[in-house]
Amino acid sequence: MLRVQRALQRLPLQRAELLGLCGLLPPHRHPQQELSVQPRRDGNVGRRKLTPVSPYPQCSPPTPKGVVVDPLAYAVESSGIDCVSNRAESFCSNASTTGSVIDPPLGGPQSITIKAHEVFQALLEEERLLNERKRIMYCERDLDELVGTDDCDDITVTKEDLRPLKFAVVRRDIRPMILVAFEWLRIWPHYKNLSSHDKKVILRRCVLYQALLEPTYLTYRLGYPKKFVMPNCMTVSITDDSNEGWEDEDEISAEMKRMLYHSLMTRAVHEIVEPMNVLKITHIEYILLKAIISWKGALSTSVSAETKDLIKAEIDYLLAALNIHYHSLNYAPDTIAERTGNLLLLISSIFMIGMECIESHQKIHFFDLWQLDSLILKLLPVRRTSPIVGPSRPVQ
Repeated sequence: MLRVQRALQRLPLQRAELLGLCGLLPPHRHPQQELSVQPRRDGNVGRRKLTPVSPYPQCSPPTPKGVVVDPLAYAVESSGIDCVSNRAESFCSNASTTGSVIDPPLGGPQSITIKAHEVFQALLEEERLLNERKRIMYCERDLDELVGTDDCDDITVTKEDLRPLKFAVVRRDIRPMILVAFEWLRIWPHYKNLSSHDKKVILRRCVLYQALLEPTYLTYRLGYPKKFVMPNCMTVSITDDSNEGWEDEDEISAEMKRMLYHSLMTRAVHEIVEPMNVLKITHIEYILLKAIISWKGALSTSVSAETKDLIKAEIDYLLAALNIHYHSLNYAPDTIAERTGNLLLLISSIFMIGMECIESHQKIHFFDLWQLDSLILKLLPVRRTSPIVGPSRPVQ
């Protein structure tokens, strides 16, 4: 708290007022007072209230004369995103006003813009390939429809592909889901040169957060507000008037299903799906958010310092790509700042629910409540304390 107070003493009042005008602070409050009660935001801790922002360009609010503050830099800083240069403000400031970026980790402004474009195009191409594979693996269609269409720029699952969830089928499809995350990870040029330890740790985080983000995105696109949609096209009801997906099965009872997964699903809907629906998140934003979350999650692990530097540089390029995308849509600078900030606020919810998901599966394994796939057990981090009692320890 003392560090926060000292930092606030160095913060000009005009800067705080401008942040309030830009929508990064709630109205009807003194901006300096609002900042003074904000908790420290390190890693996965803490959440901020989502500010609804239209996905379409809006007029910029007036800016006080003589004050130069970049709201996009503030949004990046307060989200916990690390930049290699450790100067998010100088990195993002020029990007939000001119459409280019300066002071990158390596090279000049043209270099980082080109690199950001290359990273973005690689992600788009990999997402198209993954969509093709998932359509063949999970969609029950005629062969002509499975292999005869090239339109994979968006999700390939439709409402006609959805069917009620069966836990036995989900368990069967676990390994293909993990394989999808592994294939996504392998497109990173540096991955093949990492140590075995770093590869293992990063894979764990990618599988965890992508396995949470993808179904919430599919739910927002296809199921909300009635159904939660899994990556394998199976659905479970999220309303009180339907029991779809929660029925008894030979291997697991309806009561056990709800005890193990209902609270996690409900929290994911409230804290991730509903904000996505408010933001009307686009497919491009989803692709970039998935990458940012995957790499940001890997930063809080025991990977080597050299790997962390590579990951921080990758996050820089992803933020630059997101900014370039918004400028291609002719968004105003303050609209870019608000939308970027609101998008990054989803990260803390995904991290915290992801940690709860890990603990839930550790309990399942500890008490032998449900037979987990052996690969899932290998991906679960090893805890040095009891899975039920005792303080939580950082996971690898």
